[in-house]
Amino acid sequence: MDLEAVVDLVPDTATTKGMFVNRALRLAPSEVDEEDVLTLAGAKLQRFIPFRDYAWTEFIRICAAVGELSVGEGRRSEGLRFVGHSFYPEFAESVAGKVVFGFLGRYADRVIPLGPKAWTMSATLGAITGESVGDRHYRYHFEGLPSDIVESLSVGIIEGALSFCGVEGEFLIKVLGPTKSVLDIRWSED
Repeated sequence: MDLEAVVDLVPDTATTKGMFVNRALRLAPSEVDEEDVLTLAGAKLQRFIPFRDYAWTEFIRICAAVGELSVGEGRRSEGLRFVGHSFYPEFAESVAGKVVFGFLGRYADRVIPLGPKAWTMSATLGAITGESVGDRHYRYHFEGLPSDIVESLSVGIIEGALSFCGVEGEFLIKVLGPTKSVLDIRWSED
């Protein structure tokens, strides 16, 4: 994945919440300090306030740096997927997450349909809509979010959500353009 090509697709006004930047930074290997991660990502050293907005492009660079440090250099997509696994549990345990998911935050049948709403609360990049296709089968439509990110970080986020709910998922993605894709999500109760 060409990270700079992804960044070029993103408007300068796109933001995400500091809680997700902090979560990514906490995933860095213990032998790497935060300042080194930020330097590697080309980000300025600062404190990230959980519900304050930060540039999405800086966020994705930090996630990519942490991902590669965690799974190995040159494996950016896999690293972003790894980082994404932890975002749903972080959000679900926050005040905003409890408002969105309530006490049903561990039930996939409840979580997956509410995913687009949580996404909208978490970042200002793109539009995500969802539709039920059948029992334990849902489809997300991504518009304005780079397809390379859907295939990596977004799939990781949904995998993390399903794992938090105690189920496993299967995913199919159809890329319709650089910033338009459809993600088919199925899960089974074990």
